[in-house]
Order: sequence, then structure tokens, then C-alpha cells
Amino acid sequence: MRLDEFPGDAPPELVAAYRVQRLAIEQWDDRIAGWKVGLVPVSAGEPPGRFVGPVWSRSVAEQSTGAVPVTLFRGESFIEVEWIAELCGDIAPIPDPASPEWARTLPVRWRLGVELCSSPIVGLRSHGAPAVCADFGINSGLVLGPEREAAEIPHARVTVDVDGDEPVEGGVDRVPGGVHAALAFAVSTLSARGEPLRAGLLIATGALTGAHQVREGSLVTVTEGAHTLEVAIAIGGGGARARRIESV
Repeated sequence: MRLDEFPGDAPPELVAAYRVQRLAIEQWDDRIAGWKVGLVPVSAGEPPGRFVGPVWSRSVAEQSTGAVPVTLFRGESFIEVEWIAELCGDIAPIPDPASPEWARTLPVRWRLGVELCSSPIVGLRSHGAPAVCADFGINSGLVLGPEREAAEIPHARVTVDVDGDEPVEGGVDRVPGGVHAALAFAVSTLSARGEPLRAGLLIATGALTGAHQVREGSLVTVTEGAHTLEVAIAIGGGGARARRIESV
């Protein structure tokens, strides 16, 4: 199932988008395992805008031997390579404002991973960041790869290719303010919304190489140093999510 248009009026700003997102979360039959941090496009010279969207427990997969099989929704489908922070302890209290320097002190385990981004809504991103935020931030899962030391992340170069196309390289310089700025934003925003910040929570901090379109049968290969992570893409389903979108 897919939706050729956004159902109803797309939320005009993030406050409205978060209200829709909350209603959708209350109807979704799964446990929140983490949150993704998304970017709001801004004019040149302005600080980046960000939002958060939930990551559901049943959509999180661990690296295994060979390619990890995943299924994305019909409508819009792409992937992003990200550093994912796993909280190793409960977080409280939260300073206001929460700074990247403070975020560096948090008990965190870092994983290289792939964020799965898809929606039943065709062309969801063309409706703007609030619409993306409302639809769970267009998150449809995470694939968790190797663990890395925090000190290694600023210097790590990550390469991704999809279906053997020209590889794309990137790193934390592609994340505005760096991964700790994204982590500080997520923790601060979630705390203000009353979301629990408990050990084991995953925070996907932003794309290292950009967004990469995928299709049925795509093979995504991520390389960082001696580490390789492969993801095999299938396209299908989305009926429950599409019905949930239409109902809120």
C-alpha cells in the first residue's frame, strides 16, 4: 500500500508536526528503541534546524554474517549512513541549554550504522520538514554495525556504495556542528517532551555521506577502515503505516 498524496493538510511547522507524531506514536503497536535526528533546511548562514523521530524496536537489526535483509515501505525509500549513540546509563538532569561539550561527557557507546528511511507517502520530503517529522521522521529502522571508540569517530572516513555505483565518502564534517551537537539536541528535545532517557536508548545523529536512493533488490555496502556493513533492500508493505497516517 502507498499514498500518492499527503493525507489531509501537511503540518506547516514543527509544533504541529510533533502533535501529529505524538498521536501516531500512541497508535503504534511497538516499543520505542531510539530516536533519529533529522535536519530542517535553512537559508545560508543560519544555524541548522533539527527535529527528532522515533525508531521502533522491531525495526532495529544487528549486523550479521553477509548482508542484513530489510524491507522498506513503498512510496519513498533511501538510506543514510550514521554514527549511532547508545546510552549506557540513564540521563538526568539535563542542562539548559545542553551543549555539545556536555554531550561528550555522557555515557555513550558509538555504533556505525545505516538508517532506513522510507514512507508510504510518495514524495514525502517535497512537503517539507514538518511533514517528514510528523511521519516518524521518515524513519523505518536502523541496522547496527561495529562499535567504535569515541576518539576515533572525528577522524573516521566512511564510504558507501549502492548497487556498485560510484562510492561516496564522508564523515562527521557532514553533520552540522558534529555528532555531539546532534546528540545534545536530541537529549534536550526529548527531555523537554517528557520522553524517558534510559540506558539502551539509540540516537541516530545524522547522515555522514548524504541520502542515497534505493530500490527493490539494492545492495548497500558501507566501509569504514577494516569494517564492512552490508544491507540488502526489499520494497514492500507499508499498509499498517499508511492506514495509521490516514487516521491521524
